[in-house]
Amino acid sequence: EKLRRRAESLLGLGVSDEDAPVYTRSELEEFQRDWERLHKAPLEAQLAEFQRRLRETEAALEAARAEAEEALARPPGGLTAASAALLAEALGGVAARESDDRLAGALASLAQAAVDGGVGLEERLAE
Repeated sequence: EKLRRRAESLLGLGVSDEDAPVYTRSELEEFQRDWERLHKAPLEAQLAEFQRRLRETEAALEAARAEAEEALARPPGGLTAASAALLAEALGGVAARESDDRLAGALASLAQAAVDGGVGLEERLAE
């Protein structure tokens, strides 16, 4: 009030009551809390849900990408490295015990094809 009177006397201007604040600070803070509760909080919850869905989608995409890369990395025979190694060991063991040289050679050839990841396996089976 004192400042208003001093401004009026120095500047020759009058300050009307129309320029007085309409709301008190506590009322404005209450309005802001109500707005945050009604508008901001639901938007934040929706944003969190969208972020969760995005993480799930990215994880599914990464899993699909890894699966596709694994499928592309498989040799034409379709054997994984572990399967090829197991098959090669089994065929090599059988070939070592086979007394027929022709059959032992064929088994050794199949074992080598398995070591190569299955490349040429079908052709060697046809022999």
